[in-house]
Amino acid sequence: MRAVSPSYSSPSLRNYLLAALVPADFALLQPQLRPVALALKQDIGRPNRRIQSVYFMEAGVASVVAVQPDNTRVEVWSDWL
Repeated sequence: MRAVSPSYSSPSLRNYLLAALVPADFALLQPQLRPVALALKQDIGRPNRRIQSVYFMEAGVASVVAVQPDNTRVEVWSDWL
């Protein structure tokens, strides 16, 4: 998975959410976008913690996993691009 490179222009975006933005709104975000490679099963967020980064997937699979009190993990949502 990668975030969108700042050199991309809106029509060539592979992320549907970013591609749907009007050019003026995309221009506000574009300077902050950086490509990121994520490892398999990498945590990108934790419950009850401040959000540090937002990821705009271009390809791959993402899921939300709930951890039970006994430490068993249950996938509660997934999506792929």
